[in-house]
Formats: sequence, C-alpha cells, structure tokens
Amino acid sequence: MSSSANLAEIINATPWVDTHEHLIEERCRLREDSYSFVDASFGEPVIIPADWTALLVSYALADLVSAGLSPATADYVLRSELDPVEKWDLLAPYYEAARTTGYLREIDLTTERLFGLRLSRVTCEDIDRSMRELRQEGYYSRVLHEVANIVRCQVNSVEDNPFCETSTPDLLDQDLSLVPLILGRHDTAERASGIEVGDLDDYVQVAEWCFERYGDKAVAVKCPLAYVRSLAVADIDEPPRRAFQRLRRGGAGTRDRRNVEDFLLRRCLHLAAKERLPVKLHMGYLAGNREPQMQWIFGHAVDVTPLIQAHPRTTFVLYHMGWPQQEQVLALAKHYPNVFVDLCWAWVLSPLAACEFVQRFLTTAPWTKLLCFGGDSETVENVVGHAEIARRGLQTALETLVHSGWLTSDAALRLVPELMRGNADRVLPTRRSAAARGDDSGSEASP
Repeated sequence: MSSSANLAEIINATPWVDTHEHLIEERCRLREDSYSFVDASFGEPVIIPADWTALLVSYALADLVSAGLSPATADYVLRSELDPVEKWDLLAPYYEAARTTGYLREIDLTTERLFGLRLSRVTCEDIDRSMRELRQEGYYSRVLHEVANIVRCQVNSVEDNPFCETSTPDLLDQDLSLVPLILGRHDTAERASGIEVGDLDDYVQVAEWCFERYGDKAVAVKCPLAYVRSLAVADIDEPPRRAFQRLRRGGAGTRDRRNVEDFLLRRCLHLAAKERLPVKLHMGYLAGNREPQMQWIFGHAVDVTPLIQAHPRTTFVLYHMGWPQQEQVLALAKHYPNVFVDLCWAWVLSPLAACEFVQRFLTTAPWTKLLCFGGDSETVENVVGHAEIARRGLQTALETLVHSGWLTSDAALRLVPELMRGNADRVLPTRRSAAARGDDSGSEASP
C-alpha cells in the first residue's frame, strides 16, 4: 500500500474533535415547520427552515448573495412555503455561479454522504424528503458520530446566552459566551443572576456570577467581539462608572461604549484565567454580506497583540486562521507560548489557503499549537461535508510535506491523531473529563 493510501486510511479512521459549532439544540430541529429564534449575541433574527434550504443557512446563502442573489429573495426563499423545486428555480443561477466555492462544496459532500445525492433541480425533492426523515430523536449523535466521525463537539450557542445548559452534555460541550456580556447590558444574565444592576459594580457582579455558575461546565469562553468593533482594547486605569451609567441610560457615545467594553473584557479575561478557561477569539473574515465591521479585519492581528502580551498566563485560541491575515496569526503562534490557532470555518471559507496554512504552520510553529477542525455551523447536517473537506485538506497538506522531503511518511502518520484530536484534547479538554481525572492542566498554559 502506498504512503498516500496509508495516510488517507488513517485520516479516515481517526475521529475529529470538533472545536467549534453553533448548533442549536436537537429538539428544535425535530419540528415539522421552520424554527426561528433571535441570535442571543447580536439580537438578529435567525431562521432554520424545515426543508432542504436549511443547508444554506450557515454560510452558503452568503455566496449566493455575493453572486448576485438579492437579499430580499434570499430571505423569501428561507421563509416561504414554496415547494422544493420552486425554491431551487429561484436560486439556481446563483447556486451554479458559486458551486466551486467551499461553502457550496460543503453542501455537495453533505448530501452525497448522507443521502447519496448531489443537489440539483432533479434531486432537490428527494433530498428534501430525506432531510425530513433524518430528523428523528437522536439524529445529532448519528450524524456526528457515525457519518462525520466526530468524537466530541464544542458548541458556542447562538441561542442560549451566556451558556447553553444542553440536553446532550455527553455529545455537545459548551462555551461561555462573552458577547453581549462585555457590552454592558445582558438582560438574560442579569435576570438569571438575580442581581439588580444599578451601577458598574453591580454589573461586574453579574459577570462574576456567570463565571461562578458556568465556569466549571464550560470548555472555554468565546469572544466574537470582531462583529461589533475593532479588537484594539485599551487598558482602562479607572472603572468607567459614569460612562457605564450613560450607556445604561442610552446616552453613551462611542468613547463611553469603548471604555466600558474594554474594562469589562479585561475583567472577563481575569475571570477566565481564574477559572483556567481558554479564550477563543474570532479573528479575520466576517460571515454574511456587507458587514460594516469588515474594515477592521485587516488589523486584527495587530490589535490583539497587546492583549496577548498583557495576559501571558491566559491561553488564547485565535480562530479561523485569521484569514485573510493568516501569516500574521502564524507569527503570533510562533512567538507567544500562550497562542494557539484554530482552523474552524477555514476549510470552507478558503479551502486552498487552509491547506497551505497547515503546511506553513507545521514548518514554522510547534505542531502542538494547531487545532484542525471546527464546522462553525448552526445545522448539524452541514458538519458532514465540512468534516470531509477538512480530512482531504489535511491529507493533501501532509502528502505535500512528505513529497517535498520535509516529513517522512512515518512522521506524517504520527501527526494525524495529534492534529485531529490530540491537540484539542490537551488545549480544550472537557471540564467533566478534567474533573474526573483530577487534572486541570492544559486549560490556561501551553500543553
């Protein structure tokens, strides 16, 4: 058997540790109709259709809009009661224009692996029917374990904030969410804590309550602040009490908001270090279309460097390889012992860049600092295609290093289980597992 065949066989057989999803609870997908909710972090409405267009929700629809589909038509397709073929006909010209992208490739591999079909006008009715039949109690476990070969999955809930008390804790580990907690108003957390917020000190107590209540259950804290503002965080000498009062009254300007956010973020980083929780930071590209914060993404690596320097005992996991600034993110991982890089979303965001990044990382920084897969999806079906793209990308990256003479075949084979699950187990261990073995290592400093 050739070395390539050996590598493919080992990669196929090795389960992923999936370090990042946004999966909603399974019970919400067992409905016959669409499921709607409000994104808890950003207050925006989200709909998961009951039909085949659920496959478009996580990311693919954004590429169709980029190809020319109007946002109004995109929203209409998701919310309407049109039949499967009618929906396909509205989307088809844009779908074919974007079919070579990672977002659409994910869907093709998903439907092929789950149903033996590739989405088209001829097959959309069969795929629609198969998706509805798939949604039976326990199907999350079947899809993740049996089809995608994922041993455990970490979720940053976009529905239950700051923490999702999941009904399937043995399947879905959970992150503690920092947005909107660090924005100075979090109605859910304030109600749950029972703390009446009259001033900044009261609100800090709410944050402390969140970490006390959920810190021993969470895998990490997740901070998608980049969707709200730049990642440049000032070191505030004095608590911004007056700015906080103005924010709560609705009269805060940009400077007031920034001061409050910067103060609360640094306070939450302190609490995360106390609970020995890694901090997952969104870096780089923003999902969707026409995001006003896109102008800030090219400065993310520069912006977070002072934050990393100021918290040397906190593990920072930089997400999405920081694309399109992956070289700067690689430099941070090489330089700082407390910086790790996660390829979640990257394999469908920019597949060739992700493949090349694995090669660059392994020849530049310690391999122990690279986390190689997270589907970053709200719909469990899409994880199947994403996991397959990541397997083939990892295979190509390692084969290229072997063919170039940088790695031996044996060295490449030994790296596979470490890159697919070993690093994640060390950097982001389940809190239940850590408690069971009396081991709290790996969640603040380097493994």
